[in-house]
This record gives sequence, structure tokens and C-alpha cells, in this order.
Amino acid sequence: MRGGRLVAGALFVAGVACSASTRSGNAQSKVGGIALRPVATRLEAPLYLTAPPGDPRLFIVEQPGRVRVVRDGRLLPKPFLDLSAKVSYGGERGLLSVAFHPRYVTNGRFYVNYTDRRGDTRVERYVAAPSADTADPLGSGQDLGSLLGKLLRIDVDRGEPYAVPPDNPFVSRRGARPEIWALGLRNPWRMAFDQADTLLYIADVGQNRWEEVDVARADAKGLNYGWNRMEGLHCFGLPLCSQQGLTQPVLEYGHGDGCSIVGGYVYRGSAIPGAVGHYFYSDYCSGWLRSFHYEHGAALDRREWRVRVPGSVLSFGEDASGELYVLSANGTVYRLTPAP
Repeated sequence: MRGGRLVAGALFVAGVACSASTRSGNAQSKVGGIALRPVATRLEAPLYLTAPPGDPRLFIVEQPGRVRVVRDGRLLPKPFLDLSAKVSYGGERGLLSVAFHPRYVTNGRFYVNYTDRRGDTRVERYVAAPSADTADPLGSGQDLGSLLGKLLRIDVDRGEPYAVPPDNPFVSRRGARPEIWALGLRNPWRMAFDQADTLLYIADVGQNRWEEVDVARADAKGLNYGWNRMEGLHCFGLPLCSQQGLTQPVLEYGHGDGCSIVGGYVYRGSAIPGAVGHYFYSDYCSGWLRSFHYEHGAALDRREWRVRVPGSVLSFGEDASGELYVLSANGTVYRLTPAP
């Protein structure tokens, strides 16, 4: 297939039987009135360009295995889709085409054609949020047959390399991985238990617009945190979605306020008495320090502390006394202490 096109939901694939042809006819005269204006540069073997119906963006296929996006005249640094690990690239092999469903704006479906590592041709369907500049090819958060996007519970004192506790929620469900304790997570960074209140806090990194914090009882099993039906408190990719059976986050913030949540711990130290019981978190891009107190299913007493973490925030730490630390990309570990 050198190109693919979807018409009324039917995928048409064109094959090539020969590599060259000749034509005869009258010589053509040269005329003016057309110029070439660069739209995107520094691409690697661009093979195909297309766009979903009504979408102003350009989607460019790079033969080594990536689909790139041009938005508002700018080539975005992050690929829309990266299949380079699966693609055999060279000569006539590689990622050859992408085709968007005629109803892509509502169903988010698109199709790719590529040569895999064994040299076989593959045509695969993927799903993305129609307005997103990066695709979500896996949908693993809701797939009980996959360990991705899940919270797992295993017994490391038994079995080899581990055993599965018999009271895990999906042990008896056919086709489900028995290790799964909860599902519907995208990219938790990070999770922490508060032993004092027997609660589990999960900071889940968003896809396009929303970062979230989830809180649940430590013994609450089988919870579905929503991804990829939901991102934060919002339907993901579609205007409407079923929220039945989902555990909603207790807190979210948009990407106008940061880019990637960094979860911390509930403060149980003694150096800062006014912060005891507060869950601390930050953001990789913004460097602010925030906290809240969880009570009756809600994030209460939300605070933003008058301090900025130098550099990009990478993680939090907790010592044996319950004191908290912030780890920065500038190579420094900072301890939370009372302001002078």
C-alpha cells in the first residue's frame, strides 16, 4: 500500500505492481505563477501528507515510523504517533500511510500501514482524541487483559517471582490479569499510602489538558479511575461519555497551570505543625508547592505555599520521621522546613 483512503467507512488500499512507467505526448511549455513555500523542514523521509475532514492541521508520515503534526504553521516536536520500534525501515519498507475515518471528529479512529520487523505488511487501527496532537494507541487503562494503566497487588513473600493474593478483585474473571487491584490510570507519578488515615493517594499525569489526584481507602479494590474514558473530570476525546462506575478525582488542574503533576505524601512530621495531615504535590513545569486536606471525600483547605522549587520538580521523598523532601532536576534535594 502506497496510500490509504477511507470513504464512507470503507478502507481502500492501493498496491503497486510495477515501479516505473513512461508516457508519450507533446512537449510542455513552462509557465509562471506558482512558487514553493516550505511548510515543514528537518523531517526524516516524509512519504505522505493528509488531514482529517475539516481539520486545519497537517499530518505527515515519516518512513522510519512516525506521524508528525503541523499546527498553525509549526511542526510540533512530539510525534502524533511513534511506531518506530515496530517498523522495518529501508528501501520500500517502513511506515507508508495513514488514513483518518470520515467520522474521525466523533470516533477518533485512524489507520496506518507499515512494514513490521519481519517484513510483513500490517494495517492497524488506532484511536485518538480528535483534537489531540498525540494519539493514544493502546487504550490499556480499561483493558483487564493488560497490566498497563493499572494498580497491581502482588504477594512478594510467596511464589516465584510472586504470588497473587486470592482476594484480588479480578482473580476469577476470565481474561483478566489477576494481579490487577484497580484500573483506569494513565501514568501515575506517584502514589503514596497515608497510614494514619489508611488512604491511598494517586497523582495521575494527564494526556492533553488535565492533571488529577485520586484518593481512596487503602482496602477499596476494583476501582476504575476512568482513563481513557475520562481525563480528570472531563470526557476524553468525545463530548459525552458514560461515567457510571468510575471513581472521580478529588482534585484536578488544567495545563494553563502546569504540565505534569508530581505526587507527594501526606505530611506526618513534626517540623511544620500547621501542615500535618496535608497531602503535598507539585508540577514538573511550574514548580509551585500545593497541598490539601482530604476529608469526607473532598479536597479541603487547599493551599499554595509561598515557595517555588528551583529547577523542574522530579519527585518527593519522605524520611522515617515523616518529614518531606522535594527532588529537583537541578541536582538538589530540598527539605520542607518552617519559613523563617
